[in-house]
Amino acid sequence: MGIEFEQALSRNWDPSFHETGKPIIPNALKYGFMILDWDSNFKKRLLNYRTQDLRIPFQYIDKIPDWQKEANYNEVGEIMGRFAPINVYSNSGPQPFEIVLNYVAESRNTSATNSSVWSLEYIEELIIKIKSLVFPIQEGGFSPPPKVICNIGNHYFDLPLIIRSVQVENAEPIDVITGLSMRRMVTISATVDYPLWQGIDGIKVYTAYEGQAGSNRWGNEVFAYEALEQQYRPPRRRTGNNGMNSPFGFYS
Repeated sequence: MGIEFEQALSRNWDPSFHETGKPIIPNALKYGFMILDWDSNFKKRLLNYRTQDLRIPFQYIDKIPDWQKEANYNEVGEIMGRFAPINVYSNSGPQPFEIVLNYVAESRNTSATNSSVWSLEYIEELIIKIKSLVFPIQEGGFSPPPKVICNIGNHYFDLPLIIRSVQVENAEPIDVITGLSMRRMVTISATVDYPLWQGIDGIKVYTAYEGQAGSNRWGNEVFAYEALEQQYRPPRRRTGNNGMNSPFGFYS
C-alpha cells in the first residue's frame, strides 16, 4: 500500500478514547456531529458564536452504525420467450444511518475543578442542540434544519447527514437538586445526503485503499463530504442573512 496503514488511520482516531479509567475526550472532529455550515449562514444567525457551538461530541454509542446501501435495477420483462427478465441499472438508493448515543453525567455543574467535562450542565447543552436538528430555521429567513457531518473514527469520516428523527430517553438516576436525568439515551435516524455537486464513483471506492493520486483521502474517507470550490460559491451579501440567498442553500 502507498500509505502506511497505522499512519493513515491515526489521523481520524485518538487512542485516548478507549483508555481505561479516564473520561472520554469530547472531540467532534473525530467522534461526534458537526453542523455543516458550508456558507457560514448558520453562524450568522447565532447571537454569540463560539467554535464549539457547531460541534456535538459523542460520549458513548451503543454500537458503530451499520453501513447499508442499495443499487436499484428495473426489470424489463416484455421480451417474449426470454428465460428471465433483463435487469437495467437505474440508480443507487438512499443510505440510512441509525445511531444510539448515550450520555452519562459524571458531575452536576461544569467547573474547572471537575476531573471530567461530562457534567449534567454540559450534557443538557448537547441534548438541546441535538433536538434542534429536526426544527426549521426561521431567524433571518426560512431554511430547513441544518445538516451535520458525522465522524466516528475511521468507520465514518466527514459523512454528511440529514437528521430525520430524534428520540431522547430520560433514564435514571435522577439528580435530586435539579430533577434532571443523569443519563440520556438518544436514538437518531438519519440519511446520508451529499450535495448536488458531489459524485461518488465505484472505481474510486474500489481503489480507496491504494491511495488516490493528488488526494489525501484514504479508505473510508472516500465517502467524506466534498466542499464546493471557492470559485463556485455564492458571493457574500452585505445585508440580511436569508438562507434563500444561497442558490445551493437547500442542497448543501
